[in-house]
Amino acid sequence: MLRRAATREQDVARYVEEALLGPAAPGSRPLFPRGTALHSLLYRNGVVYADFSGEAAMPPLEGGDAFQSFETLRSGIKRNFPSVGEARFFIDGRAAFAGGPRR
Repeated sequence: MLRRAATREQDVARYVEEALLGPAAPGSRPLFPRGTALHSLLYRNGVVYADFSGEAAMPPLEGGDAFQSFETLRSGIKRNFPSVGEARFFIDGRAAFAGGPRR
């Protein structure tokens, strides 16, 4: 439970930064490797654009899948912020993940 910030963009950035810190529950795996940082986050017209450090490209040492980590983060953002219609992720400025698998 995070206190509301002045803007939706700040709220989403706080949520993402908390997700990067890792789980609070014992036995849970982190989404991203230790040291992953959020370089920038922009929220415009219902779309979140988030740029992460290069560590985000690798799965955590504790196990997991980088693609699934981004999907979990995307789902969490959309669930917690109904005004967000889409989340686009970047790693060191390069597109990493724009949404669910293409059909």
